[in-house]
Amino acid sequence: MVEFRCDVPYPVEYKSGRQRKGRHEELQLCAQAVCLSEMFGVTVDRGAIYWHGSRERREVPFTDSLRLEVEHVAAAVHEMMAGSTIPPPVNDKRCRDCSLRESCLPNVVAAKGRSRKAVLELFEVMTP
Repeated sequence: MVEFRCDVPYPVEYKSGRQRKGRHEELQLCAQAVCLSEMFGVTVDRGAIYWHGSRERREVPFTDSLRLEVEHVAAAVHEMMAGSTIPPPVNDKRCRDCSLRESCLPNVVAAKGRSRKAVLELFEVMTP
């Protein structure tokens, strides 16, 4: 959602659960602010995240370091797209509540990796 405060966009990211560890939610919100800044030609210096599960709302200032991290993440995504590569799924506790779990299938991909490793360790490769 976007609120307007004195004609300046103020992005508010709604999350269904509770606050989580890490900066991924702040990065997403800051990336939205960068887009709004470009669309409206104004500086968007803060926004908010609202967690429906805990009914908490926290304001996030868009610091230079947060904006720089957004730039680095965007550059990495562009690089992956240019190289037609995607990172493998992490298959850790973050996957449990992920909305992409059914598409990504981290358990299946992780099992393939374990299978490949087992095959490599099972047979000894001899070089002439």
